[in-house]
Amino acid sequence: GRSTTAAALWASLADEVTTEMAGDGPALTRFGEAVTRAIAAGESGDLDGVLALEPAFDELARSLNQKKT
Repeated sequence: GRSTTAAALWASLADEVTTEMAGDGPALTRFGEAVTRAIAAGESGDLDGVLALEPAFDELARSLNQKKT
């Protein structure tokens, strides 16, 4: 339970990506960019901007699920 920021958490998680997931680089990059935009939106009180993170997460999840099959 140490405190962190969304940006620090994403950076830590992104660093842990395995070689197997490296082929999902474009989806990971887009999700990272979406995280950055969502953080900025949250800081400015833009709820729609924060919620725009969801489609990027869905895209990343689809990308990872396709690699499993």
